[in-house]
Amino acid sequence: MKLSGLWITKNEEANLELSMRSVMDVCDELVVVDTGSTDKTVEIAKRHGARIEQFDWVHDFDAARNHELSTATGEALFFLDAHEWVEPALEKKDGVCIADLYTLGEDVYQI
Repeated sequence: MKLSGLWITKNEEANLELSMRSVMDVCDELVVVDTGSTDKTVEIAKRHGARIEQFDWVHDFDAARNHELSTATGEALFFLDAHEWVEPALEKKDGVCIADLYTLGEDVYQI
């Protein structure tokens, strides 16, 4: 199953790298929907292999999320804010990788 890691960003250079690095080994695709950053957010995302989608902010988070959903190619989607990350201890627990949890059924949402 293909897992897509997804972010909506604007001026997140201070946070994005840690967030992306925490999931890049388990995600098959990284997508950053940038809403007009003027800092190094896009450069950081590109450096980590993310596909960049530019989206003009229209003061509507749902519109940005819908655009993000339309660009992801994974069967499973992992939404993160740039200030969120996965602790190494959570990435792999009892031999089960986060990416594998999507195949375990409804209980996956209780993580």
